[in-house]
Amino acid sequence: MYANVTDYGQIAAFGDSKTPEVTIYVPDNYTTIQAAVDNASAGGTIIVRDGTYTENVDVDKRLTIRSENGSDSTIVDAADSMDHVFDVSTDYVNISGFTVKGATFEGYAGIYLNNVEHCNISGNDASENCFGIVLMSSSSNTITNNYASHNDTFIGFGLFEDSSSNIITGNNASYNFGGGIGLANSGNNTLRNNVMSGNGYNFEAEGESYSDFDNDIDTSNLVDGKPIYYLVDASDTVIDSATNAGTVYCVNCDNVTVKDLTLAKNGEGICFYNTSNSSINNNHIENCFDGIALFSFSNNSITGNDAGEGSGGIGLWGSSGNTITDNNVSFSLGANIYLDDSDYNTITNNIANSGNEGIYLRGSDYNTITNNIASKQPRW
Repeated sequence: MYANVTDYGQIAAFGDSKTPEVTIYVPDNYTTIQAAVDNASAGGTIIVRDGTYTENVDVDKRLTIRSENGSDSTIVDAADSMDHVFDVSTDYVNISGFTVKGATFEGYAGIYLNNVEHCNISGNDASENCFGIVLMSSSSNTITNNYASHNDTFIGFGLFEDSSSNIITGNNASYNFGGGIGLANSGNNTLRNNVMSGNGYNFEAEGESYSDFDNDIDTSNLVDGKPIYYLVDASDTVIDSATNAGTVYCVNCDNVTVKDLTLAKNGEGICFYNTSNSSINNNHIENCFDGIALFSFSNNSITGNDAGEGSGGIGLWGSSGNTITDNNVSFSLGANIYLDDSDYNTITNNIANSGNEGIYLRGSDYNTITNNIASKQPRW
């Protein structure tokens, strides 16, 4: 509706007393990006010439804001580290070609989209912040060809609080202290050709319902050079060493086998949600937040896995009738084997040494626990 408006007299008649301009240049017309935003008319374009601009920019109208020559030449460095560099609070905003940095205080981002739709964020370098690029309750946006590195508290790219129907493609998230790309309670997103490497945890998706997990994420997305396997509504499938999978998610699946993989440095090495009649066998998993995490699942077997060095080893939430047998789960910061609201499971012949807890049950009844070893051992 707004992208092709050219009748500037009509715009003024709707109450905009400023002189309409098709394109505003910074610093030619205004010395700061914020001044250009404040004085631009909705639907206009702001072109920022090469240089470093020390400011935080609030974008509250429909605009295209782009650098003249790309992110290597145009830097926006936060004047206030306790604020987002670009804070977008309206729909149909395009931001491209900037290095955005300096929003280092906890909770702040290089580019922050708050409850908006139909924005396009492309070709930016969102490094050296707390978060790189964040979508909060924001849908139908496109995030493409951006780079996020050395965001030293949390994550490169984050989709939070029902951020749905977004397209996330061609982005690179590397060497962020927390994570590369994370989705929390955010479904129906499409991820393609994203690269995550060297992060604390490269990739993670979490939620509380099927709609939170129902994303379209294919094997073009890589974690430390390995493809993400993210299966939704799949059945009769085997994911083994031939796939070279880097992390595995099975959502609403049946009769899936995950075996013989080496997995490291993701939110979950293997995550099952509402998945039944499946097996997780003989995998080596380390330095993941949870090695194996299973939510609302039943009648599965977890056998012969080696999982450790993370926050949790094997965790079951709201799951019943499963068998956890002959696993070596050790050196977790939390519990090596953890059951929450999970009944009628069998846990036998496992080694669960040197975690904060060996085997921990919370709100879980009628489980059979036999012949396990859970002792405090020296790390080396």
